[in-house]
Amino acid sequence: MNKIPIFFDDIWKQHEISYYTFNNYKFINDLSLAANQYNSIILLFEFNGKYILRGYRDGIIFPNFKYIDIENIHTKKRKQKIQKIFDYIIDIFNNYRITDTKIYQDPRLCKKMGYSLFNLIDLKQFKLKYKLEMYFEKSPNKEIISSVKNTTRTILNKYVNIEPFQVYCGNINDDIFNSFIDKHFRLAGKKTKSKQCWSILKQLIKEKKALLLVANNNYILFFISSEYSYYAINACTKRDNIVSYLLFEGMKWLEENNYKFILHFGTFKNSIDNIKIQNIANFKKSFCNKIFTQYYLEK
Repeated sequence: MNKIPIFFDDIWKQHEISYYTFNNYKFINDLSLAANQYNSIILLFEFNGKYILRGYRDGIIFPNFKYIDIENIHTKKRKQKIQKIFDYIIDIFNNYRITDTKIYQDPRLCKKMGYSLFNLIDLKQFKLKYKLEMYFEKSPNKEIISSVKNTTRTILNKYVNIEPFQVYCGNINDDIFNSFIDKHFRLAGKKTKSKQCWSILKQLIKEKKALLLVANNNYILFFISSEYSYYAINACTKRDNIVSYLLFEGMKWLEENNYKFILHFGTFKNSIDNIKIQNIANFKKSFCNKIFTQYYLEK
């Protein structure tokens, strides 16, 4: 079982570089922190004459603490370690005059700790903000289907044990994966990823770092790891309820294979301004039974 969340994995670094350069960003430098006890993807790009950092969503994720129980470490030492890492990031912001970049706290820590590490340090010119994030976590002795919204359960009952589906994790044949790319292209109406991006996604499936579910030329991709999995790509026919079925079967697969923090679905609608994205979030909410507070820093 893969233990590294996608946002700390070196292969994701290559995906981000390829994705942003394909979308007209100029890659400048890899400033990732990968020394001693710390790890993070920090990539410097230039876009419209400004410097930005990317590696996680619309910013970067605060470095992971390797081999450190950050919850139980002595408060003074904890502050010193966090401040040291933060100062490294601040130097990057100041040296390159970084704009349009958020600094996120690891979502696993947000869920587990319930408070922000950023409260322990001097934030300087940054402001601490938060938004609500949705996820599904299986309740003890309770079936997944009984945890989802009633209307969603009605939809699922039409598919379960009737519609055949395939799971790809550890292997994927070219025909299936190419059909996935073609379906995504037709739905988007344009190419949104480079060939290298798609190649990396295929490699993630082969390395059991991603899970692809397929039914009747419809596709759902999750990034998976032992303690964090994420609903990443939907290539299902619009307004087709089969997307609910594939999401449900993916959640079942993760639960049956002993994955923790079963599935992160993204931002709760009340933390979103865009109406279209709100509607998508509302659909995702029908599968979620938990919310955590995602803390982040912004200038």
